[in-house]
Amino acid sequence: MLLAKQNNEWNLSVSIPSNKEATVFKVTSISENTFICENQTNDFPKKIEYWFEDANLKATISNPEREIKFIFEKNKHLI
Repeated sequence: MLLAKQNNEWNLSVSIPSNKEATVFKVTSISENTFICENQTNDFPKKIEYWFEDANLKATISNPEREIKFIFEKNKHLI
């Protein structure tokens, strides 16, 4: 994943080994603890949301039919 500003817009580029090109999601919303990225032409996900809750980073990837949630925890051994 790469979060970068291109042509005055923030984009999240997601690469997976089975695809030659990254899928680009436009950042559509940013707040203090949340950001949302969307690509309505992508089958799944169409929307990616990241936010902080307590000490964890959480994420949801979704389209109108399906949603998958993630919880990321800090690796206490690396701190």
